[in-house]
Amino acid sequence: MSRFKLNVTYFFLFVVPYVTAIFMISSAYDALVQHWDNWWRLGVGGLVGACIMLALKIIIQRPLGLLVLQDPKSWVAHFGKFFLIDQGKVLVIFNLILDFILSIAGIYFIHWLLPRNIIIQSSLGWPIVVMFISTAIGSYLAYDILSIDPEQR
Repeated sequence: MSRFKLNVTYFFLFVVPYVTAIFMISSAYDALVQHWDNWWRLGVGGLVGACIMLALKIIIQRPLGLLVLQDPKSWVAHFGKFFLIDQGKVLVIFNLILDFILSIAGIYFIHWLLPRNIIIQSSLGWPIVVMFISTAIGSYLAYDILSIDPEQR
């Protein structure tokens, strides 16, 4: 697989879904919690967001590991190894901290960016569509790598 195709695949298969997942977590929190400026509620929202992101990273481990193996010198390998949480407990803890911070930053960003009525009414539908289309494009580009069919290799 060429380096360009690997980068585009990584972008559509991991970066876009990662950002949209943070957007969805932040939108859901802002839609559910009216008093978001309370530090305790914000901390719980960040912790729940970090746990959801950890669950998503567990799901994506196999495809991400296959992408990392394609070109060990690319930036995909460097960033991908950071998100491969099966490498050790230190990476899991660091990923939880990073996702906690990103969830809280996303909550503030969504609250600042969108008015409350849009957050409550329609802010979750479009990220789901974007995530679906992005993973479909990424899976299409990396079908030969991610396929379990032995005839494809």
